[in-house]
Amino acid sequence: MLKIEKVSKTFNKETANEFQLFNDLKFTIEKGDFITVVGSNGAGKSSMLNLISGSIPIDKGKILLNEIDITEFPEHKRAKFIGRVFQDPSKGTSPSMNILENLSLAYNKGKAFGLTLGVNKKNIEFFKEQLNMLNLGLEDKIYTKVGLLSGGQRQALSLLMATMITPEILLLDEHTAALDPTTSENIMYLTNKIVKEKHITALMITHNLNQAIQFGNRLIMMHEGNIVLDLKAKDKKSMTKADLIEHFNNICNKGELGDRVMFA
Repeated sequence: MLKIEKVSKTFNKETANEFQLFNDLKFTIEKGDFITVVGSNGAGKSSMLNLISGSIPIDKGKILLNEIDITEFPEHKRAKFIGRVFQDPSKGTSPSMNILENLSLAYNKGKAFGLTLGVNKKNIEFFKEQLNMLNLGLEDKIYTKVGLLSGGQRQALSLLMATMITPEILLLDEHTAALDPTTSENIMYLTNKIVKEKHITALMITHNLNQAIQFGNRLIMMHEGNIVLDLKAKDKKSMTKADLIEHFNNICNKGELGDRVMFA
């Protein structure tokens, strides 16, 4: 349902810092895939998500979603059918607005609008039902400014906002990395629950190899702008953390992990 066809990207062109990250990158995502992405620092994991979301342009190649060429679509136009949750909990919400206003903003995404109120009181009960699924008591705090919430609460709210209108594809950019272990586990439980129940196609970057193996039906490893490993459901289930580290070491021709990679 999503194809990256011979995509190339060079950063800082015609400067001393010119660097080609992707050269004819090819990658296909099937409908319903929940793909976990691991790899070295600087491998291009987040950059690949940025190319898909449109936050950075590609130099050449194509990106197709459901056979539609979205290569030239600006980021705001792609946002109608692409959901995204960032590592920083503050990026997915508006801290100066309350929970009700944030949810109304997400609920109206992609819809036509005019000179009407953004908050429709008829939706309050629906929003409370959605918040109740998070099991964080936020349904009783809908008039609370989001900036007053904890990082875990904001990330859970970001996840809900990104999936309230079911996206064609959900991009998760290390969305548990900034959280404590317990909160991270809770957010991953919510993520897996929402992705399964709504049948969302998802792409999740993580440095946590246990999460990469436990969740999803497919795992890819990236290194220096290339996909060097692509494990489908059966092979993924038999993979261990030690296997992944060994595979990475073999690719890097090293006996041990260097400082270019951070695996938890």
